[in-house]
Amino acid sequence: MDNFFRALIKNLDPDSSSKHLVISELGKRSNDRDGRYRESALRELTSCYDGTELHYILLRLNDWVPQIHELALHSIESRLKLDYGMHFLSELELLPALWRSSRYDLSAIRQSIEEKIIQVESSNGLRIKLDSSKREVRQYAYQLWLLKNKLEALAVCVNAKDIEIRTMAVQEALLVLNETEVRTYLIKWLNNKVSGVRLATLKWLLSKSNLDDKLDFARQALFDKSRVVRACARTAFSDQEWKEIYLKELKLESHVHSTLSALAESATKIGFSALEPFLHSECGKVRAAAYAMLFKNLVEDLPAEYTLERYVALAFLDHSGRCSREANKVLQKNPRLLTLDYLWSVVANPTSPRARAIALAVIARNSRWASLPYLLKALSIQDPHFEKTARNAINQWFIDSNISGIAATDLEKAACEESLMEHGHHLRNYLRDELRFCIDKSQF
Repeated sequence: MDNFFRALIKNLDPDSSSKHLVISELGKRSNDRDGRYRESALRELTSCYDGTELHYILLRLNDWVPQIHELALHSIESRLKLDYGMHFLSELELLPALWRSSRYDLSAIRQSIEEKIIQVESSNGLRIKLDSSKREVRQYAYQLWLLKNKLEALAVCVNAKDIEIRTMAVQEALLVLNETEVRTYLIKWLNNKVSGVRLATLKWLLSKSNLDDKLDFARQALFDKSRVVRACARTAFSDQEWKEIYLKELKLESHVHSTLSALAESATKIGFSALEPFLHSECGKVRAAAYAMLFKNLVEDLPAEYTLERYVALAFLDHSGRCSREANKVLQKNPRLLTLDYLWSVVANPTSPRARAIALAVIARNSRWASLPYLLKALSIQDPHFEKTARNAINQWFIDSNISGIAATDLEKAACEESLMEHGHHLRNYLRDELRFCIDKSQF
């Protein structure tokens, strides 16, 4: 059989479909569970030198049988003496996983293969690999391209689709290019969509003491969308300076969301009269940032009628999901801040799906037995998108109730039994039986 395959490989046209079928069949054999079949198939593959065999030989470099590994290693070494750079480049998808292997030391063969890839005249192969679906392949292609031609690679990769590669390319470019060259890209990079690019450029800018306009750029970055970039920009000013800048912008109602977020990050307190207009802003992001300031106790001079419960309730009813999330952060620490009846009114309100889901999750955490009737009632809400949320809330209740071990009062038990009787038909039989058992044993 081996002689048959060897004859086929030698006599068939290298570009024929029959030749590829033979190589494919040998490739399958080289992955057999039986080491004898793998070794035999690998020996036949080594007689082929058109690149179609390379994938299967590379795989055997990590074979757990030392003899097969050595055979594959010698086969690769023999191909390194040939013009095999394009063939190794075509197998770039496989190489990062192969180099991660700890079974054998492949550092020497890795270096030789990478040198072959770098020697390929055109960079188009590496450019194409930057669009690979695998993150590690994209980054490996970028690293090889840097070794091959750094300036050419950076010129392309500073605009790469991959956010990580774009960020790394800009960081490298800031080290390689001189100040005049960086100036041509400065505005573009400071306004890049990728926060890592903006951060790297801002750090480079602040490290230059001889730039007259760096404080102007840093001032703009104080209102960046990224909290990391904002924090970096604040280092260019004293605490008093950047606080004055933020408070001035707040009075002008400019960059409100970034300003409120930055004040919250830095734990800077402001007066209620300055914050209150933004609780009614048309922008949901601004309202959420204002509620976040309020709930973090960063607001001074609160009015006499202020209560945390009232503003958490208002945040819950806000049609913006961002405000509901801020309310949920408070309720995670204190799930009994709002009454179950009020939380149920939010669940029954179909205008805010996100608030409804959050309120039901809070109900599930609120109490062991008083919560169950509301959770069962939620199963009867006529909304196919809400059904899964209601079932998840009951599952969460089961988990929490098994931990708490709190006995039910007579009123709680009666309410649970009545609710199960009315809404239990929405549950699967086994779950309904488990609930009935829990309720029957609730006072023991």
